[in-house]
Amino acid sequence: VVPRWEGDANFMPILANTMVLPELIPVTYAKLRAELELSLLGRPEGSRLVPQAGAVVYLPNEAKFALRRTSDGHYVLPKGHVEAGEAAWQTAVREIDEEMGLRAEIIGWAGTGALSFKGTDRLIAYFVVNAEPGPEFVRHLNDDTDLFEPADALAMLSFENDRHLLQTALEQIGQGVERAG
Repeated sequence: VVPRWEGDANFMPILANTMVLPELIPVTYAKLRAELELSLLGRPEGSRLVPQAGAVVYLPNEAKFALRRTSDGHYVLPKGHVEAGEAAWQTAVREIDEEMGLRAEIIGWAGTGALSFKGTDRLIAYFVVNAEPGPEFVRHLNDDTDLFEPADALAMLSFENDRHLLQTALEQIGQGVERAG
């Protein structure tokens, strides 16, 4: 990791045989952290955890969070299986597009979660993303995707780990919310 300077995109590959990745350090950290968390490093041999990725989705233009409403009425963070050859951050961005109709950009790391669903144990890497409506957003809004003010989003999430991840995201984007109780 080196600081950027004018002209480094041309200088770095030629002189140092290096590729320039023009992104903020928190974004690079989040992408690397997710890959390490989902890798076999640190997991017991023979672990059958299925890797997934998801995100806390913030819409900065509306100052609201997007939550996914499941068919049984629970509010959750969007997530899905990491496909072969896909990085965790790509999974999160793809799932947000498919499940919510939002275009997302990674801005940070939220944490991990584990759950068991239909007999399968899953390990989920969560990012913090900024998002904006895509062409399919209107189809999802008020059907399986709802937007909430920060405090309301905390109250609506059905699972404690999701609330903890949202609280982490709120602190990152500078919108800390005091939790009741």
